Amino acid sequence: LFRSPKLKILPNVIACSAVISACENGNQWPETLNLLGTIPRMKIKSDRIAYGAAMIACGKSSLWNAAVGLVSDMHKLSIKANAASYNAGASACEKGVEW
Repeated sequence: LFRSPKLKILPNVIACSAVISACENGNQWPETLNLLGTIPRMKIKSDRIAYGAAMIACGKSSLWNAAVGLVSDMHKLSIKANAASYNAGASACEKGVEW
């Protein structure tokens, strides 16, 4: 998406988070995780908004283990989780019947 020569948008965490959210809203969890994984390769520091959207996408697909892994990744990357982050992880566990 961000490599298109027709786009004049430089990728940043806001643009990446918006795309992740759009994928989450479209129930495209593989794309959310893929983009989340490419953010560091673009030399962009991710944030809890991007991780939260990815966790919600995982929860919608009952991928509780992936959502919990994302919470762990946030801690490893020193991304401060907030109540919404933990809620997204807990919701994924609930939907995956791992409560």
